[in-house]
Amino acid sequence: MKIINLTPHNVNLVADGSEVVVPPTTPPARITATPGEKLSLEGPVGFFAAPIWGAVQDLPAQEEGTILLVSLLVAAQCVGRTDVFSPGTGPADGCVRDEKGLIKAVTRLIQAPLR
Repeated sequence: MKIINLTPHNVNLVADGSEVVVPPTTPPARITATPGEKLSLEGPVGFFAAPIWGAVQDLPAQEEGTILLVSLLVAAQCVGRTDVFSPGTGPADGCVRDEKGLIKAVTRLIQAPLR
């Protein structure tokens, strides 16, 4: 199985005691977005409504035997794509963390929603 990393950084995968580093390819898969409108709240920073998410960009067509590794946000927009996965970084996903709690590696890949 071939894994293509369409995130902008290395993804370290750990399975059965061994670690594999999957380097990124370019360009990364991204989602277009229209910024939300400025809200009337006052404060030290600007407050804005949620963006309007658009189409996924730079996602290759499905290819037999190939897994596309993308961010969770991109995967959420790829409904029905059985080849699209994101790194499992949730609290119950069993990530490997360093002494500061930062993610060093993931132990599972999560498939994009099928519907």
